[in-house]
Amino acid sequence: MSGLDVITAIFGVYIWLFHNPIIGIVIYLLPIIIANIRHHKNAGVITIIGILFGWIFLLWFILVIWSAFGEQSESEDQTASNQMTEEETLAYQKAKKRETEAKNRFMNLYK
Repeated sequence: MSGLDVITAIFGVYIWLFHNPIIGIVIYLLPIIIANIRHHKNAGVITIIGILFGWIFLLWFILVIWSAFGEQSESEDQTASNQMTEEETLAYQKAKKRETEAKNRFMNLYK
């Protein structure tokens, strides 16, 4: 494959993305989407860098890798349990269980 073929292929991809802007936007925002779904510890930084410099392919690729394999932040349950006493933790767990049971009862009404 010659250099001209590579340039033509890249140009073709850009034209295809120009005619499919939704797909292009989703691909452009992919690192941000992955970071937010995974509750990445540095999701804010990934978002800022992704929006400002995501058009640079190498940086975009690094952001995808970082968002997919980077460190996740603690979940709300872990953070809450770290700051509570044992009694508060038990009360919190009971409240979460009641909430889950109420949601399940509600969902069963409409089956």
